[in-house]
Amino acid sequence: MKKGKPAVPNPEKSTNEKQPILVTSTEEEWLNIQDLMAYLKMSRRSINRLAQQNEIPSTKLGGTLMFPKNLMNKIMLQNALKQMDKASSDPDNLEA
Repeated sequence: MKKGKPAVPNPEKSTNEKQPILVTSTEEEWLNIQDLMAYLKMSRRSINRLAQQNEIPSTKLGGTLMFPKNLMNKIMLQNALKQMDKASSDPDNLEA
């Protein structure tokens, strides 16, 4: 048996690896696809497509797709803000 320092991961070597996103809330609410369909008023097909294209965060739990409600709200807010920015910078969208 080899004696010496215990193996410690080198933080410099792992700079190219993706780091997981940490959710700070200890009480994250998760939605299944039926809940998300009702919440977003979208079809199952649209939600599955967005999940497959990694446009919305999801994970499988026992074969069931689950979606973090907190992150879904943040994504919707970001999209709404982008729409506002786009509309305000559009010269054809002048208010009377």
